[in-house]
Amino acid sequence: MENIEFILGAFSVLFGIVAVVISLVAFKKLTPGYLSTYVQWVIYSIFAFTLHSIWHTIMEAFELKERMGIIIEYPAYIFAIIAYFLIAYASYRLYELSKVFGFKDKAHNIQRVIEDKNLK
Repeated sequence: MENIEFILGAFSVLFGIVAVVISLVAFKKLTPGYLSTYVQWVIYSIFAFTLHSIWHTIMEAFELKERMGIIIEYPAYIFAIIAYFLIAYASYRLYELSKVFGFKDKAHNIQRVIEDKNLK
């Protein structure tokens, strides 16, 4: 059963690394601006979660919690807190992006005009 946790941790690290690489490739293709800034913060978040997974997997693989005590888990929590902070900031950037490029109200008005023309 202990191997399952290590295997899951290894897959978590692998997917995190793949996500960072794919995001970096996408980021390099974007022109500078709001969207690239948002993607940049998402990359930071993925990287922080990947560090969390790496730390947790190393901790489990070498049974560090049993050897060193509960304090060895603190870096994992710190990486998770950093990742959530970065996601919150990326969400804020996405909100700012939606204010600049969002057109939900205009789309609603367009739909209403189309419906009005169809009724006439």
